[in-house]
Amino acid sequence: MKKVVATAVLLMSSEAMAVNAYVGAQYSGFFYKESGFEVATPSGLTLRGGVDLNEYFAIEGRVGTGLKTGTISETYNGQDFDFNIDIDSFSGIYGVVKANNDVFGLYAMIGRSKVSVTASVLDVSSSDSASSPSFGVGMSVVGGNNASLNLEYMRYLKFEETTISALSLGINITF
Repeated sequence: MKKVVATAVLLMSSEAMAVNAYVGAQYSGFFYKESGFEVATPSGLTLRGGVDLNEYFAIEGRVGTGLKTGTISETYNGQDFDFNIDIDSFSGIYGVVKANNDVFGLYAMIGRSKVSVTASVLDVSSSDSASSPSFGVGMSVVGGNNASLNLEYMRYLKFEETTISALSLGINITF
């Protein structure tokens, strides 16, 4: 009996050692689309971290903030107005399905995101936040020292008449 318990403990500890964790950062070019308006393109910084559950699946969390304001120019009663769109913050948790080899990888993710946005025109501003299901796809290229570069598309939010998505370029470090 002691040999069975010792073997089980050894197998569990070797499995735990095989789990990889990763952290990364991305520059994100957002697309803010609200029905009836043109698209605003603010930018942001995304920090991500995750754990590979096995070779094909991972759990990932993200947080981020806006870096640059996006602008929508509209004309109302013959007067031009600039609506400024800022991504205040965003966060989410996702399941990730991966197909990797030693050099190249593809991944898809699905989860839930919360995004906070501020819109302003002249001296009036309004802030709001919402959450919704999210999904995305990406690819990664493995470099040296456990680093990889990634390019991805993610739809963070679809709420009523508003959609927020991003095209991102980043780097991950695997431990």
